[in-house]
Amino acid sequence: MFVVTGDETGVVKLVDVSGRTYLRYGDVQSRSNSISAVVSAGKKSVLTVKINGEIEHYSIDVQEDTTQLLLEKSARTDIERPTGMKQIIQNGTYSDKMLLYNAQGS
Repeated sequence: MFVVTGDETGVVKLVDVSGRTYLRYGDVQSRSNSISAVVSAGKKSVLTVKINGEIEHYSIDVQEDTTQLLLEKSARTDIERPTGMKQIIQNGTYSDKMLLYNAQGS
């Protein structure tokens, strides 16, 4: 079983719970890059939200002998200190759109 997590310095980790190992993603560690949310975006991808407004989209690459995250896209938003993200439901099904928000509800 694998878990994706982020920390207060901006590092994303893919943790192999049964193997007790992890892979790190992110070179620059800084509290200004703190990850405030990790959101599932379908069966094979996750999004991370950083407090500096950066959003990263990772695909989950599962091979026979390895699992890894691949950074697909990165974007910056003008939402001040975003704290989370939710997938939008349209006509009863999940869409490919996400709602980004902060503690003030913006």
